[in-house]
Amino acid sequence: MTGYSARILRWPKSTSRTAHPSDSLAAAVAALAELARRPFKKGSTSGRASILAIGLAVFALAGLLSRSAIAQELDRDSALYAVEHWNSTCCNTTECKTVESWSEMASGWYNEIRSLANHGSLAFKDNSQYYVDGSLKQDWFTDEDRTAYGNDVNYIDKFDAAIVAFHGHVDDGAGNWRGSMRVKNVDDECLLEPAEMQLGDGDMENLVMSSCHSGTKSTFDYWSSGFRWAFSGGLQEVNGFHGLMWISTGYTDEYADFASDGFDTNVASAWLDNLYKYRSGIDSQCPVSFAGGSTLWEGLGYLTGYDYTDWGSDPDGSTYWSRTGIAGCNPEDAPAW
Repeated sequence: MTGYSARILRWPKSTSRTAHPSDSLAAAVAALAELARRPFKKGSTSGRASILAIGLAVFALAGLLSRSAIAQELDRDSALYAVEHWNSTCCNTTECKTVESWSEMASGWYNEIRSLANHGSLAFKDNSQYYVDGSLKQDWFTDEDRTAYGNDVNYIDKFDAAIVAFHGHVDDGAGNWRGSMRVKNVDDECLLEPAEMQLGDGDMENLVMSSCHSGTKSTFDYWSSGFRWAFSGGLQEVNGFHGLMWISTGYTDEYADFASDGFDTNVASAWLDNLYKYRSGIDSQCPVSFAGGSTLWEGLGYLTGYDYTDWGSDPDGSTYWSRTGIAGCNPEDAPAW
């Protein structure tokens, strides 16, 4: 099944982060203006945005103005999965055999989202899962309805939100992201593919991907064969990167700030505000966010309305999707977004 997409360009790129609108209402207003003049896509065909498209943004605005109607779900937990040292059978090249500090950087998000001191009763529970290296493999992230070895119900899909730190690349000929696991699974495979995933039929609502190409445009242009399946269980939002991303303990605070801001504004905006990097006159890191739903209204609503205090209900399907990023962001190893 081919999905429809609504692309939201949040703001022009800038050397100054203070110039970026960070509140949900401003993002929704920008979405309204953008949707009114941009085409929608179905496969290779396109046409002008219709009254329906404008209605989507109006719906999102209405949702932002009536947040009290969204039920809070406070009994939530989170997880972190990272690979820093690959088994040689899964990665035999020097650039990805060892990547130090990745888990520490990602833990900025993991620790902040669970902080009782900062978020009180809204904080995610402390009985979460923190897993680095070990026997991390595909089975933990794939669904039994998609693969014979799928076991996500006992791992990532047990949690409401998770961050994954995997070496990511686009090399399957169809433009889909693949993530390198640490050890091979029973089928002698090392690479996780979106089409094997079906998150949300357990608990998962938000997947944060600290992984190169996890949000590269081509990854989601192949919606019907790729990430559509990851959303088909009820997953609400994915935060990832268009092109390459950077790893350093010096960026730990940026992941923490993303998690913290996600309690005050929508998660998609918090991700873009904190993880965008512009250095030496070029875009060096381009964060993007994606949402799926059974209607365009659902996908846009998740991108512009939901934060870490209110999940709302799960989407009813994944026929439609929306994405938001920084207009023209042009990182290494990917075209301008």
